[in-house]
Amino acid sequence: NVFRVSGHLFSRESMKRKIFLFALPITLAIALGCITVGPEGQFYVRTAKEEAIVVWDQANQTEHFIRRASFESNAQDFGFIVPTPTVPQLRVTKPSVFEEFIPWNRLTKGRVGLEVMKEVKLGDYDATVLKASDPKALNSWLAKHGFQRDRRFDRWAASYIEKGWVFTAFKVVRLARAGYELDPLQMSFKTNLPFYPYHEPEGSGAKNRSLALHFVSRTAPVAALGGNLWVVAPEPPDTFRNQNRVEVALGLPAKTLEGFKKWNFVDQTNPRDGRYDLLFGKSRRR
Repeated sequence: NVFRVSGHLFSRESMKRKIFLFALPITLAIALGCITVGPEGQFYVRTAKEEAIVVWDQANQTEHFIRRASFESNAQDFGFIVPTPTVPQLRVTKPSVFEEFIPWNRLTKGRVGLEVMKEVKLGDYDATVLKASDPKALNSWLAKHGFQRDRRFDRWAASYIEKGWVFTAFKVVRLARAGYELDPLQMSFKTNLPFYPYHEPEGSGAKNRSLALHFVSRTAPVAALGGNLWVVAPEPPDTFRNQNRVEVALGLPAKTLEGFKKWNFVDQTNPRDGRYDLLFGKSRRR
């Protein structure tokens, strides 16, 4: 089989070598997969399970990324940091949008070096979009606002600062309890290639972690992780049962998703190979 991804032809056998070609021009190596951070002290924050929708509007070079997750934590509050290639539009999405996809129960102003782009309150979240050119300035801001970091975070963040990406810092304030499911969060931003934030520091996830990923596009995706085809294969594509409901939930104009299909990935790999982000190219068999 031969595929075309972002203008490059390659075979399944040569995927490892060729997949790098479409990653280079867009400076991707993304970690939107969200690193969770909690307060100082004997506290823990771990991602227990996730479900996400990636809507790729190729005509407008825009990705709509919707994620809901549950966390295991004994902290009073916690947050997470999300880098994106451009400044995102933020909104909280109705949980009902996920009813169109796989049911969850099916799964077993700043300072030198830092600019505050915007601040917004969204449901469970206080969100601040930051543009950093100096890792020390980013660390200083995070420490001032109660985010605990370690060397793993510093290495993770530095790679995105070098690429000129922005960070969105989400703070979640809640009553302390071990499990908590957040309002679905939507981020819409310009990018040359859609992705899922799979990269994270070692040890960030809980045991027996699960991920349901729903990719929405006009064309079938090629999912690549670290220069190889992702080991998780999608289920056969399907059409929307209620296209209008999804468009309303995501704040999209009517008929935006006309002709789009959805591909469902169910990832139960443990432990997760979180060294890379998940990139999606366009597939066309010849």
